[in-house]
Amino acid sequence: MWRISFTHLGALWLGAAAVLPLIIHFLWRQRPKVIRFPAVRFIRLSQRKSFRRTRFKHLLLLLLRMALITLVAALIARPSLHKGPRGAAGAAGADRMAAAVLILDDSLSMAYRAGDATWFDAARNRALELVAGLPEGAAAAVLTTSHPQGKLTRQLDSVANRVAGLRATARSNSCWRAIETAAEILRQEAAPRRDVFLFTDMTQSAWVGHERRRLQLGPEINLYVVDCAADDAANAAVYEMRQTGEPTIVGGMLSLQVRVLASGAPLKRTVQFELDGKAVDRRRLDLEAGSETALRLRALLSESGHHWGRVAFLNPDGLPQDDARTFTVEVAPEVSVLCVEDEPELTLESASYFFRLALNPWGEEGRGIFRVERVSPAGLADLPLSPFDAVALVAAAGMNEAAWRRLDAYVAGGGGVLAFLGPGTADTYRSAAARAVLPAQVGAAMVAPPESPFGLRIVRPGHPLVRAIMDSRATLAQARYRQCRRLTPAPDAVELMSFGPDLPALVLSEVGGKVALFAGTADERWGEFAKTEPFTPFCHELLLYLAGRSAGGIRSVPVGAHVPITFETSRWPTIVYVTSPDAKGPERLLPGTTPGRHTYRRADAPGYYRVDFERQDKEWRGGFAVNTVSVESRLEKVPFEKVQASVRAGKVELVAEASFGEGEIEQAGGARELTPYLALLALAFLVAECFLANRFYGAGRASPPKGE
Repeated sequence: MWRISFTHLGALWLGAAAVLPLIIHFLWRQRPKVIRFPAVRFIRLSQRKSFRRTRFKHLLLLLLRMALITLVAALIARPSLHKGPRGAAGAAGADRMAAAVLILDDSLSMAYRAGDATWFDAARNRALELVAGLPEGAAAAVLTTSHPQGKLTRQLDSVANRVAGLRATARSNSCWRAIETAAEILRQEAAPRRDVFLFTDMTQSAWVGHERRRLQLGPEINLYVVDCAADDAANAAVYEMRQTGEPTIVGGMLSLQVRVLASGAPLKRTVQFELDGKAVDRRRLDLEAGSETALRLRALLSESGHHWGRVAFLNPDGLPQDDARTFTVEVAPEVSVLCVEDEPELTLESASYFFRLALNPWGEEGRGIFRVERVSPAGLADLPLSPFDAVALVAAAGMNEAAWRRLDAYVAGGGGVLAFLGPGTADTYRSAAARAVLPAQVGAAMVAPPESPFGLRIVRPGHPLVRAIMDSRATLAQARYRQCRRLTPAPDAVELMSFGPDLPALVLSEVGGKVALFAGTADERWGEFAKTEPFTPFCHELLLYLAGRSAGGIRSVPVGAHVPITFETSRWPTIVYVTSPDAKGPERLLPGTTPGRHTYRRADAPGYYRVDFERQDKEWRGGFAVNTVSVESRLEKVPFEKVQASVRAGKVELVAEASFGEGEIEQAGGARELTPYLALLALAFLVAECFLANRFYGAGRASPPKGE
């Protein structure tokens, strides 16, 4: 069923002016004078015939003029012919001719500055032009990819104000959710034309997952994608960072692997590594367009506590938000280890030499995450153990009852103990006092065949200690022993590694503190493991686990994340201040509902956010780092054909400019614009009126023939 609607329905009231020619006709018509004249019967008959013809001509001319005025009013109202059932759309009237949802991609890549304007500026200007071209009475809504919420309104001024007030963010959001929301909004609007206009840069971040996406909008909804970005954009970015190597403990080396990208153009810039605001390292980069490289940067961790750092280009480019990556790191104090051995005064000849070398293999001043002190078994009875994080028994054959009781009390208080076995550890390690500490009963020495030495095998790969050793890339296959001691694990102990069937190698107990017992030596007397490279991470991870020292790595959160801020509670309230990277001063957080916890919800810019804690008894500092999402740094465009293959709709088109022209209205939703046809009809009526008026009145004004 066909129906007619009008863009400017109120203009139809102008058609009332069609009565003006009729009024003028009645007001200004000439009334003839009646003169009685005899013998005019034949003349009157002739007059009646002529009067009928003249009146018909005047009536025809009057109707033409009235129709012409009516057509002009209809032209101003802009009628359209629609095909479809007359339902809510037909009942709503002419002001429901079209509905459009404008989506502006406000992700980080749209903030790329080309000249004096950003890509988002170009998108906003094109969106404003589209709003200005919307027909009066059309419904419109505005969404952004970071906030895909909105509703249709016919107040186009408010729509324009909403578009003008938008700004690009540093977040990363694809367009999929916004398109789905726009389609849901349009499905609730009964309009013959329903369009979605997406203003984006067509980069990878806008269409994340397009290979597996299938979006169904429906045949009644059209999607027009407006590309607002240039094809020759160049961007350099520090887009990925991860920590490698040593744990973050005082004396350790913070090692970072940083990936740098050159997108669209060659990269010749200098990158700087900073820790706590001080330059640590600087590198000059020279990359080809479309390439990337990995940098290895290092910094010595000389102080414990909270630290922050960043890797950044010295000079910004068109997208400065991804020119730096920031991180925070909590540096733990060094691990204090007490090494118990029979002859602590020896150096190179000591049985603990390889063990001590493994704990500090660098031999540099200030290096080493372990601080080692040495004592004999006899001196262990009189030495306070509370300052030490772990105790290591390395060839300590002289352990006595008093020493074992001291270790028992130390373990009960949460201390960690590591024991290596050797030739002289049989008798002293079998006493009742020793069994109260050790996680396994020590047996006789076992000798491996000369051609087949004992090798370490993992028994519990899911245990945290074993995972830590494996993550340290320790190649345990290099562990070879000619001899070992047979161990019988206690009921509350677990076997983590073995030398073979019924030959446990590493047994762990976690009753009270943590105690680990290794069935081999820490030197070369029974095997060559102590001389190999994997022995260093093996000892490191063992002592870190026994000491309960969890060395955290570098941390950061993505832009827009809600960051939890935690602290210890006390009888005094704690005031929390957050200073963002672009703030002039700190922001005081209001007390939360959960004691000892705040949630910061305005991490909208990349950089370091300093957090200050203030309490009556003390003050301290923390912070968190915020970084952009890596995919935003890649400005290569996704081919539109791939996007088109992922969306099913009435139309999916890539357009240079978004407009609501007449030709588009005719093709959308079964509507046809009648204005051109009415204009032709009005022109024909005007020509006919001019012709008839000239013919009718021109004949009457003709001069009489000569001689009359």
